[in-house]
Amino acid sequence: MRTAGLAALLMISLVVESTLLESLKIWGAKPDLILVWVILLSLVWGPRRGAAVGFVFGLVEDLFFAKYIGINALIKMSVGFIIGLGENKLVKENIIVPITAALTGSILFWFFAFALDLYLGRALKVDFSIILANLLYNCFVALLGYKWVYKSSQNGLLKFTEQWRDFNG
Repeated sequence: MRTAGLAALLMISLVVESTLLESLKIWGAKPDLILVWVILLSLVWGPRRGAAVGFVFGLVEDLFFAKYIGINALIKMSVGFIIGLGENKLVKENIIVPITAALTGSILFWFFAFALDLYLGRALKVDFSIILANLLYNCFVALLGYKWVYKSSQNGLLKFTEQWRDFNG
């Protein structure tokens, strides 16, 4: 059931991001729903599961929208792993946690994207107003979605049963 729920979340996010959110841009930016879900899920599931979700979500996003397959998968997997490291170190009930995680994860995403562009020798187009708007948008969306992700991971659709507990070490 959890896999079907994650697949539905991913597909709905892809559709909403590519249709509805195109008309809700602020300063030319829209939230990255896939990144926000990776950040929130990593926060409650830990680094291994966060990396796995980041890779799968990023790869599906690449397959649908990207010019190069694997870029989003690699970056979102890295972000998922790093944000997941805070799983046992943060008081998840605190409302500041999802905002800080979304801000940190979004900054990491942009950093990795620019570093990869430099490494691949691609031309960089930096528009800090778009990056700032994206960061703020992602924090707002994370704040809205965090309560559901947290509660669902405790005793809902996203909760892991005993057979899956060992995957996170």
